[in-house]
Amino acid sequence: MSSKLNLNIIIIGGGLVGCACGHFLAQKGVNVTILEQNCLASGASGANSGLLSIGPVDSTKLVTLFKEGRRIVQEEINEQISSFEYIHSGFLYIGLNDQDESELKNRAEALSIHGIDSQFLYDRELFKVEPVLRREIPCGLFIPSTGHFNPFLLNYAFAKSVIQNGGVIHQGVRVSSVKPEGNSFLVQSEKETFTSDAVVLATGWQAYEIAKPLGLTIPVVPARGQIIISEPLGSITQKVIMTLDDYYFRQTVSGTCQIGSQLELVGPDKTLTLPVLREIAKRVTDLIPFLKKIRMLRAYAGLRPLSPDSMAIVGNAPGIEGLYLACGHSRTGATMSTLTGKVISELIIDGRTKIDISVWNPKRFDGKTFEESYNG
Repeated sequence: MSSKLNLNIIIIGGGLVGCACGHFLAQKGVNVTILEQNCLASGASGANSGLLSIGPVDSTKLVTLFKEGRRIVQEEINEQISSFEYIHSGFLYIGLNDQDESELKNRAEALSIHGIDSQFLYDRELFKVEPVLRREIPCGLFIPSTGHFNPFLLNYAFAKSVIQNGGVIHQGVRVSSVKPEGNSFLVQSEKETFTSDAVVLATGWQAYEIAKPLGLTIPVVPARGQIIISEPLGSITQKVIMTLDDYYFRQTVSGTCQIGSQLELVGPDKTLTLPVLREIAKRVTDLIPFLKKIRMLRAYAGLRPLSPDSMAIVGNAPGIEGLYLACGHSRTGATMSTLTGKVISELIIDGRTKIDISVWNPKRFDGKTFEESYNG
């Protein structure tokens, strides 16, 4: 355990992002307390696909962040934590028509500019690389430098690290308010008041509710995603297979197949809907016909914290010294949670980050609500 710094930090939220923040801070000797209103990984992290995504390729700053996010998981975390079922498999993007082919070729060119290897494949080449696919699929783009993991196990591993380094985790503690009090903060729950030098808000889409009484507008809303889980099977493929409109397939270490997913702006509603589940099943089994023969065991829905530009909101809260935002990761939580934890620890301890996170700046929305900023 690191020697303790005279610094007490409260992190609100016990998902991947909150526990990653706790992990990096506690490793550096900070006194960490995590407050989670339900149980660990009970929000978006519990419905996370565990995909280390490539991210947008049209912005050098974003490409750099995504590369670093993947690197931390693949190298630093994978060396420290061997129990989160990371599979270095690559992503295989599928092209179904001429428009998809053009987009995949453009993406391959952009990836090459940024030093990321990819392989554009036509039908026969595609089938050789991935035999489970329907033979008539015209093209695809294979990106070998990424993979997928079990988000529950990584979440729990970060939490274990917090405790091993002297931190405390309270589950079943719902925060009702956060109030600056001189050079510290009072964090009020339903039963207890906590005091800290700084607060990290890592509550996903619920960050809006906690920040509003402080005069902050955090434009993050819940976006439903529905996911189907199959019976356990023998090995089909380790690759993540994905369409350009984000339908995906991955097989877990236990053999179950996970398929998803859409993005639905329906408020904080995790109700499963048959039309959407049918569409997910149709789209994915059209790519992998073998899946039509297997049994689907269950389905569930999660609420992603969606920001207007689908990028995270990370950094100092505007106008409130000592309050840090770590929310709004949208579809990128698996990739960016560890990087978020690392940069939050740097901001709190050093006052600056080693990597440019200006694209995550909380000020970029100018205090506008999600509805005022979102373009669809």
